[in-house]
Amino acid sequence: QALIESGLASNFALAGYDDHYHREPPFSVGVTGVDPARAELVERTVLDTLAAVERDGIPRARIDAAVHQVELGLCHKTTAFGMALFRASIGAWLHGGDPVAPLRVRAHVERLERELAADPRFFEHLLRRALLDNAHRVTLLATPDAAHHERLVAAEAARLERERAQLDDVRTAAIVAQTRALAERQARHDDLSCLPTLTRDDIGDMPAPPVVQRRGALQRSAQPTGGMAYVKLAFGEWGDALESLPSDAEALALPLYAAALSELGTAAMTHRELAQAVELHCGGFGASIGAVLAPDNADVARSSLTAHVSALERNVPRALELLGDVLTDTRWAQPDQLRTHVARMVSASRDGIAQSGHQYARRLAAAPLGPLWRAAERWGGLSQIAHLQRVQAGGDAAFDALGGTLARVGDALLAPERAMRVSLVAPDGAPLASAQQQLESTLLPRLGERRAGRFEAPADAARNNAAPSQLARAPLFVALPLPVNYAALCVRTVPLLHADYAALRLLAPLLRVQLHAEVREKGGAYGGGAFCDAGLFGMFSYRDPHLSLIHISEPTRHAQISYAVFCL
Repeated sequence: QALIESGLASNFALAGYDDHYHREPPFSVGVTGVDPARAELVERTVLDTLAAVERDGIPRARIDAAVHQVELGLCHKTTAFGMALFRASIGAWLHGGDPVAPLRVRAHVERLERELAADPRFFEHLLRRALLDNAHRVTLLATPDAAHHERLVAAEAARLERERAQLDDVRTAAIVAQTRALAERQARHDDLSCLPTLTRDDIGDMPAPPVVQRRGALQRSAQPTGGMAYVKLAFGEWGDALESLPSDAEALALPLYAAALSELGTAAMTHRELAQAVELHCGGFGASIGAVLAPDNADVARSSLTAHVSALERNVPRALELLGDVLTDTRWAQPDQLRTHVARMVSASRDGIAQSGHQYARRLAAAPLGPLWRAAERWGGLSQIAHLQRVQAGGDAAFDALGGTLARVGDALLAPERAMRVSLVAPDGAPLASAQQQLESTLLPRLGERRAGRFEAPADAARNNAAPSQLARAPLFVALPLPVNYAALCVRTVPLLHADYAALRLLAPLLRVQLHAEVREKGGAYGGGAFCDAGLFGMFSYRDPHLSLIHISEPTRHAQISYAVFCL
């Protein structure tokens, strides 16, 4: 954090990285956006910070917060829980250790408590021994080379010329024959009868859907959550358009508002104190901006600010108090903290274009098809990156004004007239009843009297997802300084409950198989795929040197298909 707040770096990269797959795992601190001339200062800052922590000590509250996160990891179950167990055990297993030992988390925590009881400075001594007094360290500086791509192209051209000069008629004929044989093989359909077939009868009876109880704005459901309670609050109603704020700057600031809501601190706590309190009492904690289509009407959408928190049963009161604090008492007038946060967001977004350009192409291709997808692009696409870069370029004056902009955004999003919906999930019985009582007696009164938001879209909801704009008739090309291309195409389809939606949902994975043959095997792209969302269907390719997706879709192109291409 010292590197980011001092301006020596813009974002973290492998910060505190612990690779447990090695017999002797390394510990590293990585950052991006570093001036190469200041590399020695970065290394010195890291060592000075570690020395200060060793000298001043680690507060017991921070240790307790870290242990609490470990406990949460045992309780919070996801669909990847089995894979997480495997990943935890494989490191010891590969090196001849007991694969079950890493899974005995409670035993390790109990051992840590004994170590701390015997030596309150256990972590400080470990830091000194393993890091500060450890001479086996290296500083790696990776800098971009502007001429790298040109050298690769020139080297490839030279190699091809050398190969061509050595060809005679016999070798040329052999290459032509191999090329024809490859084309024939690629055009041949594989025999799928050798693969096992899964039918509906193999799946068995589907489990009963969870019982959901609704009373006014509250929706609650009893689930076996391992002692966890999950609370979500959504501010917005069917037909609402969060983008209809007084200024375009405020509309573009919505994602920043949601991201910074839980990181700036409150009237009573600094950002560090808030972060520690969240780690000590909460699991998930934060907010997001999003929009969805009505399940039965592709012309009706709802955009919302959603705040969420999860906690163990014993910590629910404090977790709800913290969520109320950030919703009502966040200190927005902190230009230095906002500058750091924006720099991190810009750095992560720019890196994301090179790694996941097809995701940005998907948003850009869908944007002309309706206000819902236009908002998604403005909140998470190139438009959002451009907005954050403009804020950065504005200097001190821009960040001084940004706090006021975010405060006005919060006033609009949390205005008393905006409808609210609340979701509560907890174990059945006393835990669910207790969490509901805490929610209704502590958090909801702080937010004031509000209109209960509808969970289902009413028949007379405003149609704020109108017909596609004229922009859908022209492909959108974006020039980027990348040696690879990304492409996407989108078309509006049907809502979730339409009779054709299930078929479209199944069509997407089937198309991925076909696209693999056309886009990767024949076109040379790294990959491609298809996707189906409510109201939207599309295809994409990534690292596509010949833009093969665009070529194979040419015969079916019509005015209702929207294209986006990122190319060099």
